[in-house]
Amino acid sequence: MIDRLAKEQPVLVERCEALLADKAYDDTKLIVKLWDEHRIKPVIDIRNQWRDGEETRVLAGKDNVVYDYCGTVYCHCPRTNKR
Repeated sequence: MIDRLAKEQPVLVERCEALLADKAYDDTKLIVKLWDEHRIKPVIDIRNQWRDGEETRVLAGKDNVVYDYCGTVYCHCPRTNKR
C-alpha cells in the first residue's frame, strides 16, 4: 500500500505526517516501514489479542485495579466496586 502510494504520489507521501487506519492495519512490518522509511507516524488501534473473552484483567498485586487490552487502567472502589 505505502510503496505503491510512494511511487504514484511521492509528494503526498513526503508531506504526510501521520497515517490513520483501523485495526486491520495493525502489522509490525507496516508500522516500522511507515516510520523508518517515510517518517510517517502510524495511528493504528491495536487488535485485541486476548483469547479468553475477558474485558479486563486484575493488575498483579492489586485487588481493585484492572486494565484492558489497550492498556487503559481502571481503579475500583474497594467498598462499592464502582469504577
